Amino acid sequence: MNSIVVRNRVALLLSLTVLGFGCARNAPPPFAFSTPDPSKPQFRLSAADLAAPAVLGTNGSAAAGSATVVVRLQFASAKADAFRTFTREHANRQMQLIVGTNVVAEPHVVAEIKDGRAELAFSSIDQARAVQAMLGK
Repeated sequence: MNSIVVRNRVALLLSLTVLGFGCARNAPPPFAFSTPDPSKPQFRLSAADLAAPAVLGTNGSAAAGSATVVVRLQFASAKADAFRTFTREHANRQMQLIVGTNVVAEPHVVAEIKDGRAELAFSSIDQARAVQAMLGK
């Protein structure tokens, strides 16, 4: 293949990739987030509260069939302190993580989280991507 054909294929691939990302961000999620429940402890979070962008990944082994889709969060310093206090005060309870007006996760707090990191598990890649996109704004 000559270099002109290769460059054109690369340009087409990049164009399709950009188009796909653009359409995916504007499409509504295929599920609905729940609304906040005032009877549960709530922790509010926005993109500005993160020290780095939310990262999509897995935990467990995909080969063994035990992988779970996760969004990994690293809180900025002030939010990490607030999260440490929140998790200490609400240990052994289910809480709601709220982004905007949506409950995006309802994890059970096992113990105080001191390192400013959280990993949110989701049942589908679409849910995880939607939360990652919400935290990328």
